[in-house]
Amino acid sequence: MEKELKVRTKLLTKEYSLAQTRIDKLKTLFSIFQNKVPTFWALKGVSLDVYSGETIGIIGLNGSGKSTLSNIISGITPQTSGELEINGEVSIISIGAGLNNNLTGRENIR
Repeated sequence: MEKELKVRTKLLTKEYSLAQTRIDKLKTLFSIFQNKVPTFWALKGVSLDVYSGETIGIIGLNGSGKSTLSNIISGITPQTSGELEINGEVSIISIGAGLNNNLTGRENIR
């Protein structure tokens, strides 16, 4: 019996802008400003297939992209480029996912 493909990523990337302020972000939209805002690649070229019945673990050092990858697969964060295919439902247990950083813990619960 052939196993069903549940999750596929192909050359998945996530790039974050390191702009310090909203003004810095706006400046990058206009070509008259030649100062490029530095970027950080949280993921570069991640490819994997997960089939029904499989259990996977993502391990790595702090800052290696584990949470970023799980957030992309679960639909919390969009990828910068690459392909993502989900066949079925994805569940995630992530500390802080869906929380508003501008609210207190109590306000987030309400």
